[in-house]
Amino acid sequence: MSVTRPMRLLAAIFLSVMWVAGAGRVAAQDMDPAYFEQRLKTYDPALVEAARTYARTVNIAEQLAKAAPTISEAVADQVKEKNPSLSASEVKAFTDAFFNSAFVEHKAVLENMTLLMMLDTFTKDEMVALSQFYSSPVGLSILQKMPRVLNRMPEVMAMMEKYTIPEALRAAQDKMKKNGVDVKL
Repeated sequence: MSVTRPMRLLAAIFLSVMWVAGAGRVAAQDMDPAYFEQRLKTYDPALVEAARTYARTVNIAEQLAKAAPTISEAVADQVKEKNPSLSASEVKAFTDAFFNSAFVEHKAVLENMTLLMMLDTFTKDEMVALSQFYSSPVGLSILQKMPRVLNRMPEVMAMMEKYTIPEALRAAQDKMKKNGVDVKL
């Protein structure tokens, strides 16, 4: 069993978002600005302000956009694989439309959901500390380097695809076989 390119793309995006905001669930109603504003009213205003300050400091949409070359390559590869008759310019037009939708048209949704995830995850003191850290020279330096880290995620995924996942699957199969269960992959 191997990891597919779409899974690598999903993992890169997931890790990017997880790095900045933590985990959360997204529902269609969460994309409605009125619903977002209603949700914000349920939190301590000081926590909301601390989260907003942190969000402005980190700027998740910008951080993800900086990882665009890696994401773009993965999207283009997936499109080419599923649509071999498309020309290079058509594939580029598709990836351009994807990025416009994800990072321009839906920027507010991304920012709103990040804010809600932070509010659900961190305390006010933690948000203040995160904001202070990422505003410091060391924190700013880390933020500037994160796109390079995110752009190297395909290396991690390739290692997982070539070594870690096959080895882990074999180990799991061996363990199950020792218990009398034959699992086929």
